[in-house]
Formats: sequence, C-alpha cells, structure tokens
Amino acid sequence: MTNLSNYILEKLDTLVVVINPNGEIAYINQSVKKLLGYEPIKLIGLSWSTKVKNREALSYDIKKSTLSLLRQKKEQLPLSSFASEQVIVDAFGIEKYILWNLSLGPENELIGIGQDISEIKRNENQLVLNNRKLKEKNNEVLDSIAYSQRIQKAILPDQERIRSLFSEAFVLYKPKDIVSGDFYWVHEQNGKIFVAGIDCTGHGVPGALMTVLANSLLRNIVRQNLEDPAEILQKLDEYLFEELNNNGSEQTPDGMDIALCVIDRETKKLTYSGAFRSLVLIRDGEFIEFKGARYPIGFYKDIEKEFISTEVDVQENDAFYVFSDGFVDQFGGEEVERGGKKFNKKNFRKLLLEVQSFSLEEQEGYLEYVFRNWKQHLPQTDDVLVMGFRV
Repeated sequence: MTNLSNYILEKLDTLVVVINPNGEIAYINQSVKKLLGYEPIKLIGLSWSTKVKNREALSYDIKKSTLSLLRQKKEQLPLSSFASEQVIVDAFGIEKYILWNLSLGPENELIGIGQDISEIKRNENQLVLNNRKLKEKNNEVLDSIAYSQRIQKAILPDQERIRSLFSEAFVLYKPKDIVSGDFYWVHEQNGKIFVAGIDCTGHGVPGALMTVLANSLLRNIVRQNLEDPAEILQKLDEYLFEELNNNGSEQTPDGMDIALCVIDRETKKLTYSGAFRSLVLIRDGEFIEFKGARYPIGFYKDIEKEFISTEVDVQENDAFYVFSDGFVDQFGGEEVERGGKKFNKKNFRKLLLEVQSFSLEEQEGYLEYVFRNWKQHLPQTDDVLVMGFRV
C-alpha cells in the first residue's frame, strides 16, 4: 500500500481488515482502537487466535466469523462482494454491531470493510420494542371496545322481539366502527309501542357512550307514563342537557337526532315527533315525509325549543321508515375512483319506492346490497341505521 493509502485508511472511522489465504489477519487499520478499544498490533498474525482463545481479545473471532461467511458465500464471491452483520463485544464488554462488506482481493485475500451500525441497531431494536408495546396497548383497547360492543348489543332490542310487535319489520344496522353512535329503541307499555331511530353525536366509542345514556333516559321518561312523543322529546332534551352539563363548565357540544313514534294498535294511530330526523311513510306508491324540528336534542340551551307531534291514521300496507343519515351520506357510485359522491336523499327516496313490492325482510337484504354496491372499496362514511315496519 502507498503511504497515501495508509494515511487514508488510518483516518477512516471504518474497520478495514485483510485476511491472507492462510487465514491470518495481515492488516487491520487504526480504527479498531477507536471503535472496539483494541490495539491493531495485538490482532495481527497468529497472536489473534491465541488471544481469542485466552479471552484476552475479542469474545467474537472476526477472522473465524468472516471465514465462515466466506465459505457460505463462496460461489458468490468471485462475482460480487456481499455484506453481513456481526455482533462483536468490544474491549469494554459492550456489544457492537458491525456491518461487513466482504470481497476477495487480487491475491485471493479476504478484504473486510466494517461499519459500526450499533446506534442504528439500537434504534431498530427500540422501534421493535415500541411497536410491540404499541401493539399490546392496541390489543387492550380493541378488547375494551369489543366488550363495549357486547354492552351496546345488550341494550339494543332483539330483532325477533321487534318482529313480534309488528306485522312486518326489519332493522338494517351497520356501525362504522366496532361500536356505533346510531341505535334503535323499541318499548311496549300500556298497549302502545314506542319506536325510535336515533343518531348520536359522533361514532365509535364516544357515540356509543351517548347511546347508552340516551337509552337510559328514554326508559326513565317513558316510565313516567308520558305517551306524547313531543313531550317525551322535550323531557329528553332537558334531561340530556343536564346530564352533559351538570358540572357548571362550558356547554358540551353533544346531543342526538331522533325520530320517535308512538303506536296505538287498538286505535290504529301512529303519533310522531322528531328532532332533525324524519319519519317516512310509503302509502300506495306515494312517498310521504314527516319532518321533525330543526334542532337536535341536547344542544342550544339558550334556544326555546318546541317539538310538535303529528298523528297519522294507519292504513293497511302502510310502510314506515326511520333512519339516520349514514346511508344517504355514504360516498361511492360510478366516480368511486375519484372519491365518489354521496348517495343523497333523492336516491334514497327512489330506493324506498322501488322496494315496495318486496316484503320488509327482503327490503333489508336489498338495501344492504345497494349500500355495499354503492360503497364498493371506499371506507364506510358513518354509522348506518334504517328501520322499517308495518303495524
């Protein structure tokens, strides 16, 4: 080697090791002192193997390891060099990760250029550890949410029970996440059936917590023998606001939209009241929409709200629907590759009219098919609830 070459090699922060065809280290540069804590002279020649055996030098024999790698890659070496990682314990007992680039020299000597990648490996190992911890935490959260799903399912009316209260009924219920901010509520009392489709603020866990609260409040209100849906919504609005703002802090921007029906089977009358949620009646091929108040439940304490009840004489084959906005707000359709567009109210109205020749059980299946076909591979935009019934 020329003096210039030696000078450059000695200044590198990289290990340079040359092993001759006899398996002896013929050269090692000064960087070994800086990187591993050993004097180069002590590692050159036969003293290398002796000191290794006596544990006076490296615990891991670079020569032995590199020769072993050489044998494994023997067929590749004439064509190209190859790289391999090796763990070496330095003079202070600290593990170092060395990335070796190995190649054969012109006289069949093995040339190894080693780079200290200990910091990179430590970061990688820390990243693996952090990912493992994150995965464990994520699993804990998912387990909690799965348990929350069981609780939410427990408060939802059994669909067989719902069907027993009506001549026909279905519930299309598709949470965006594991748990939902939409829910349906059915209650029977004093010969009357109470039916509600409810869309709480948000979705996922926050929305699901609201559904549990709404379910409890509705039950308590109805047990006060209130049967007028407008009065029930008035109480629900008061109670919900108090529950969410009972600590005197800034008003909580949480609430719900609801369509509430009270059905008297004896008189064949249905009474409806709503807050941002409509009731749809399909009668003799006609789409009839009863719209609720233009404010939600739970918001705007400084606004004097008035909920109005609308009475409907139920006729044979009347089909009633309550629903959240999840279906109409779903993105998809022909422009799905560009993000899609909303299903929208016009298409939903047309869809409900199209399915009137089907039984309500068939309608549920068809509505779900249309929803999936519209959405395609796009993510679900919001929780979906559509409930249909014939008295």
